[in-house]
Amino acid sequence: RFGCFSKVIDADINDLKKVKGVGENAALFITSLKQAFEYYKVNKNDNTIYDLSSTIKCVQYFRENHSIENVEKFYVFCLTKSCDIFKMLTFSGEDALNVSCDARELVQIISNEKVNYVFIAHTHPNGSINPSKEDVLATKRLLEICRTIGVGIVDHIIFNELDYFSFKSNQILLT
Repeated sequence: RFGCFSKVIDADINDLKKVKGVGENAALFITSLKQAFEYYKVNKNDNTIYDLSSTIKCVQYFRENHSIENVEKFYVFCLTKSCDIFKMLTFSGEDALNVSCDARELVQIISNEKVNYVFIAHTHPNGSINPSKEDVLATKRLLEICRTIGVGIVDHIIFNELDYFSFKSNQILLT
């Protein structure tokens, strides 16, 4: 039905539940594996240090370690003073067009973790890398919040399968 392991991991929860013997709990477990694998990549103790101090380095890291799924995702990479990743937050949408993130929750996590910088990424699985009005407004609000609590934003980058859009390179994110 799915053809390979990666397509099972990428499958929609409702498609998984249609498979004989796969109930709600099993489908939830299977859909959570991808995020667990991504978290493992970021946090495994292999002494790999990812320097995310520039847009190009952020793009390279994201392309090497993440994939574009069939739902929109929003990532916040919490960075140290030297722009190394020490925590990754992932928010998933319910479809290819929308994802939401609770600003209060995000600020609380960033404040409690003593973050120096963040790199924000989100995916547009529908193909367009152009930011929506909501993307621009949310980014500007997040920039103001981060400034208030003393956290810098390296960049906010929108990814699709082939290309990317950098808010910083397009002068929407002025720090």
